[in-house]
Amino acid sequence: MTNDDKIKNIVKQHFCVEVLGNKTRLQEDLLADSLGIMELVMELEDVFDISIPENDIRDGKFTTVGELIIYINERTQEKKIGIGKK
Repeated sequence: MTNDDKIKNIVKQHFCVEVLGNKTRLQEDLLADSLGIMELVMELEDVFDISIPENDIRDGKFTTVGELIIYINERTQEKKIGIGKK
């Protein structure tokens, strides 16, 4: 299973949906509130052993599932090459 698939599965389970696309918006389409997004972020941090700064969440670094996938893949790549914290 790829990281993309893992991320999509986590989002599906977290928001109780069966179908997602890369353009699915977290707040508008999945009705995610700030608490829901924070809980999702904490789960992603645990699963991928990364740290996601609160500033990135507040600054809207990811508003769609596709942006979230790109963001997580970048963070895991940074961790592999020793750039990221944790």
